[in-house]
Amino acid sequence: MNRKKILALLSLTGLLVLSSPVMTANAAWKNTSSGKIYTQSASPGYVTGWKQISGKWYYFNSSGIMQTGFEVIDGATYYFNSSGVRQTGWLTYGSRELKYYFNGSGVMQTGFQTISKKRYYFNEKGVMQKGWIRVDGKQYYADKNGVLAVGKWINNYYFQDDGSMATSTWIDGKWVGANGKYTGVKNNVGWVKDGGKTYYYDTDGKKVKGWLNLNGKTYYLHPSTGVLQKGWLKIGGKTYYAGPSKGVILKKSWVSGKYLKSNGAMATGWTTVGKKTYYFNSNGTRKTGWVKRNKKYYYFSKGVLQKKKWIGKKYVTSSGARASGFTKIGKSTYYFKPSTGTKMTGWVTVSGKRYFLNKNGVLQKGRWLWSKNYYASKDGSVLKGLNAVGGKLYYFNTSTGKKLTKTKKKVSGYYYYFTKSGAAAKSTWVKIGSKYYYFKSTGKMATNTWVGKYYVDKTGARTGLKKTTGWSTVNGTKYYFDSKGNMVTGFQTIGGQKYYFTSTGAMLTGLQTIGSNRYYFYSDGVMATSVTVIVGNKEYTINSSGVVTKETSLSVSGTTKGSQIAKFALNFVGNPYVYGGTSLTNGADCSGFVQTVFSNYGIKVPRVANDQMNGKGGVSVDIASIQPGDLLFYGSGNYASHVAIYIGNKQIVHASNSQPYPRGGIKISAYNYDTPIKAVRYWS
Repeated sequence: MNRKKILALLSLTGLLVLSSPVMTANAAWKNTSSGKIYTQSASPGYVTGWKQISGKWYYFNSSGIMQTGFEVIDGATYYFNSSGVRQTGWLTYGSRELKYYFNGSGVMQTGFQTISKKRYYFNEKGVMQKGWIRVDGKQYYADKNGVLAVGKWINNYYFQDDGSMATSTWIDGKWVGANGKYTGVKNNVGWVKDGGKTYYYDTDGKKVKGWLNLNGKTYYLHPSTGVLQKGWLKIGGKTYYAGPSKGVILKKSWVSGKYLKSNGAMATGWTTVGKKTYYFNSNGTRKTGWVKRNKKYYYFSKGVLQKKKWIGKKYVTSSGARASGFTKIGKSTYYFKPSTGTKMTGWVTVSGKRYFLNKNGVLQKGRWLWSKNYYASKDGSVLKGLNAVGGKLYYFNTSTGKKLTKTKKKVSGYYYYFTKSGAAAKSTWVKIGSKYYYFKSTGKMATNTWVGKYYVDKTGARTGLKKTTGWSTVNGTKYYFDSKGNMVTGFQTIGGQKYYFTSTGAMLTGLQTIGSNRYYFYSDGVMATSVTVIVGNKEYTINSSGVVTKETSLSVSGTTKGSQIAKFALNFVGNPYVYGGTSLTNGADCSGFVQTVFSNYGIKVPRVANDQMNGKGGVSVDIASIQPGDLLFYGSGNYASHVAIYIGNKQIVHASNSQPYPRGGIKISAYNYDTPIKAVRYWS
């Protein structure tokens, strides 16, 4: 170019959008010493920038001078002929006849361009290129007219659809090398060597890349270039080895101490090869010696995992893991220290239990230890506390397990005596200090009972009491001895009445369960028969054999004050009858019981039953209409000798000294156990 001028003006594209300036009557060309200008009536009197005149485009600089030749305007290059007219289309310029091309807007073209369906290449200066052209590492060829070869052969070279020369590929069954030149090889399918490198082409003539399985062998070709790979390869995070001569991926093979698995990948971690197990590092090398994995220890000899074998004082199991804790080996059990795996001997404590291992480390089970001072159970733990061994009872220290001897010991509320051998005394008298004690067949010390002809007190010591015949009371408990002086037990008939004595000989009273039946015994021990008794707030029906056949709960319903009084009175059922008494707990007679119950509700009633029947505060009630809390009187004529509180359901609560139970006490009876003579209400 002969000159360049860069002007800070609006882009050509923008200018073209604007309509052409309107020519005035004064517009005209004018020559000046600096060049041509185009005048106009508007200030400054001449045109600047782009101007279309008579259908042609011109460009005037800031001084209004018309431009010619090459000009750079807003980054784009234009050409104006000697008349100043903007060039479009082809331009041959200069003595060298360089060719340029300007598009419809007059902008000079560079790079690859398609013009009239033909491809051209213009360098950065806009000059059309001919012959061999190299752009971005690719080769192109343009003929003498600058037209690029596209999709065709030029001599022994093939130019593809984008105009670039093909290299290292099949074209129409012909192989072109790395330099793009046809090698002379035709229709070749399979392995191809080119430039010292090996490739593989499929039946479509396409270069294979990546994995290739061929005739039972595996190969790997570079994913980008297709070059056959050899040696150690890293593919998809795994390591493989391709033979150095033919590139075959090795499988189930050892290479430099590393193992290649059935898929060709280098082994890492746990791997079994044949009957041997190995552990490989991430780099494929084998582990040796002790190795910790997932909190367990394993031992490898020359890389091979050892199993069911002693390693010094340590042992590896069938899984290969180092033994920890109790482990059975053959017929013997051993204990291995969890932190080190070392075989232990002597005493060990595990989970609060003591065990003993001999000098060889074998756990002792089911036998006496240390001069019979300790006993190892079936699981090997030494016994603690009360335990039977060989039919004998022993006591072992709860901390150490050592056997107790020549000592009386309280265990779970019972006393035992452990002899010199440690065995508990059974069915025998033992002198401890100056006193004698009897230990039963269970080993438990007898207390408060007869043993043979002697009686032992609550401390178990033998007293001076001896068996006689007939009834005997000791510490408030009654016993019975037959004519031979033997203490009786179980059901016994004495003086025509039936009684029951426990295995210790104690006579029972009250409601008792014996076997699968319930019975009731009066306070003197006599068994109740063919009667209904009330105990607490329950009524029991007893048959002729003394067995309870029915149980009925007694209750008071209603919310009246009378119901409240009746409910309160029931709290004292079972307490004693005392003539002249007024205590609800320590004893009362019939009227004393009534007076005290009512006084609890602020109701005053006279002291004597007959006076209560005729008291000023009472109101006579028809017996057929009585309610809980009403008083029922019993006697003859108009004199009341007994009083009771009605509780509903045709029942009364009263203090009585007659049968049925208790022979004397506060109890519940049927309201018509005797004929009532009057009913009186004090509570409303």
